[in-house]
Amino acid sequence: GGIAGRVCWGLISDFVAGGRRKPVFLAIGIIAIIQLLFLGHLNRDDLEPAYLFLIILLVGFTAIGFHGILYGLIVEAVRKEVVGLGTGFTLTITFLGVILFPPLFGHIVDRVGSYTRAWDMLALSWGVALLILIFFVREKDLTKNFLDDR
Repeated sequence: GGIAGRVCWGLISDFVAGGRRKPVFLAIGIIAIIQLLFLGHLNRDDLEPAYLFLIILLVGFTAIGFHGILYGLIVEAVRKEVVGLGTGFTLTITFLGVILFPPLFGHIVDRVGSYTRAWDMLALSWGVALLILIFFVREKDLTKNFLDDR
């Protein structure tokens, strides 16, 4: 799902959103929050394995397939003199999440005895990321240049 998401979200950004990354990333985040909250509140006894597979595939499509849009947005949002710094900082935060969130997820499951709060924590982290995006990231207007190149 994550592999397909990286390709499809890029195509959506380029051909549906006119080259804009921020609104696509906002859509990805909102969808991911809904999916994670839904996943956390599922009762496994009421779900067929094929449906669970489909849900996990869709979560991967959004919650894992966002990287291309994120890095495209970062590169386009910063001045060209600091592209390396912006990309490096974003990679650092992303990899810290990869290192810290799995043990934190497991700790929450162990403490609470349920996966629900752990999935809620992941949804909350997406919410924080979207708030940062909304208030602190300004996307350059690339629409005119993008459309002129077609």
